[in-house]
Amino acid sequence: MLAIELLSEIELRLRISCSQLSALGSPLLVRIAICGHDAGLGSSGWLPVRGRPFCRMETLILGAGSLGSLLAARLSAAGVPVTLFGRPSPHLSRIASKWLTVEESAGSRLTVRLRTGSYGHPVRRPALAIVAVKTWATEDALRPLLPALDQVDAVLTLQNGLGNAQRIKAILPPSVRVLTGVTTQGALRTDAGVVRDTGAGNTWIGSEFLENDSGALD
Repeated sequence: MLAIELLSEIELRLRISCSQLSALGSPLLVRIAICGHDAGLGSSGWLPVRGRPFCRMETLILGAGSLGSLLAARLSAAGVPVTLFGRPSPHLSRIASKWLTVEESAGSRLTVRLRTGSYGHPVRRPALAIVAVKTWATEDALRPLLPALDQVDAVLTLQNGLGNAQRIKAILPPSVRVLTGVTTQGALRTDAGVVRDTGAGNTWIGSEFLENDSGALD
């Protein structure tokens, strides 16, 4: 289950503790810097995100590039229901018909079967959407998916570049929380259906809209 541990007044640690994580070789750890915002968790210790285990949260990853594919593989291996969504490509077709293979930095391989999606086909309504497309493609990638995002709790951008959260916020309903992520995780697509983990990194997640988002840290 994904849980939040209060480390200090200005920092949270996000940790996936599903039993399946042992298969990943190393724990998946994400630090959330909350810029001094008081999370209001008191001393209650571990809390589920929005009252439900993350392992049962339907997650849509928009962007089937190297980072999106690696993230989809990691979450799927941890038991999270994931759809990897992107434009039609040999890479996505290979994943849909076979599987996705992760070449680990230590030399081993992780193979996972993933649900995939593409434009023009129905997609499951997610509780969490993660945007991993190029900055210039943000609006064009998201707009066709707006009907499927009518019940989404949050949209997280893990894109390079500036202004992505603002672009996303501008086309989503006001009730949808938009989170911003920055990662040093390395990934490289080496073949259709194959990505390489080129180096473990940290991922920081927060909100640029805390003053208007009382539920950003639920």
